[in-house]
Amino acid sequence: MSAVLGLLKNSTKDLHDRLESVSYAQQIMSKQLSLQQYYEIIYKNYLIYKQLEPRLNKNLTKIGQLFPQRFTSRRLKDLENDLKYFKSTKKKSPSITPFKISEKDAAAWLGVLYVLEGSRLGGNVIVKALKDNPNLKDVPEFHFYQQKEINIRDRWVNFQQAASKYILSETQTANAINAANFTFQYFYKIHQSELEF
Repeated sequence: MSAVLGLLKNSTKDLHDRLESVSYAQQIMSKQLSLQQYYEIIYKNYLIYKQLEPRLNKNLTKIGQLFPQRFTSRRLKDLENDLKYFKSTKKKSPSITPFKISEKDAAAWLGVLYVLEGSRLGGNVIVKALKDNPNLKDVPEFHFYQQKEINIRDRWVNFQQAASKYILSETQTANAINAANFTFQYFYKIHQSELEF
């Protein structure tokens, strides 16, 4: 692990753990997640990515020439596909706070990407637990967690290399950490909220 990634991991650990406490991590890994809880996770992630993904993709060009191709996010489409299974329970989206980070530099968006790419990597483990969960046996696909069209490990290695290349100064490191923390806080705020389902 690069020094930059080590700093990001250590600086966001508490918020990462806090997010897991409200996003059914224990139920997922114990294979006891209910169908309703799975729907809540997918729906809340849909609300998050609806706010976050368009801004991320727009701002990737600020980082470097290769970033739009390597790290464009299309997980919103995966979430929409997962929600199709729950047609009868889909409701009008509630109003949520837009995703905004004050920093406009490349390092800040790399901080956002640290959270998203780490989440994508974690999906490799999560999808196995979801597939083995008897409560979810009728769910045909887990698009958001499975990421069939992407080599997730190679993508993570590419991200680590890119972060080491583009985050060089103390200011850039601080901006990346602040943005990563903000992103974790944003996820936490949505996942801990009581939305009507």
